[in-house]
Amino acid sequence: MLQYKAISSRLEVATNIHAAKLTVEGIVRNASSEDDIERIIEELSTYPGFEQVVADVISKTALKPGEKIVGWIFEVSLTDNRIGRREVFNVYRYDPYAK
Repeated sequence: MLQYKAISSRLEVATNIHAAKLTVEGIVRNASSEDDIERIIEELSTYPGFEQVVADVISKTALKPGEKIVGWIFEVSLTDNRIGRREVFNVYRYDPYAK
């Protein structure tokens, strides 16, 4: 029984950080404007189930193959304070109407 509880809690933690990562990807790809993305991501710890997860936007890079911006790359850090696990990943946002 104890072994099952240990496995179950590890699975919950792994699932929690994975769910937070998917939530951040959805925020970046589906937000109405780039201006709101950083604020919304930093409020992730107020969402139910993510109280122990801290999310930060490390950088935001514009993609300009020519003169016009066609997208953004957001570098995001997620830290789960329960276990001290940190993940850094990039999310691409295609935006043909960017300024």
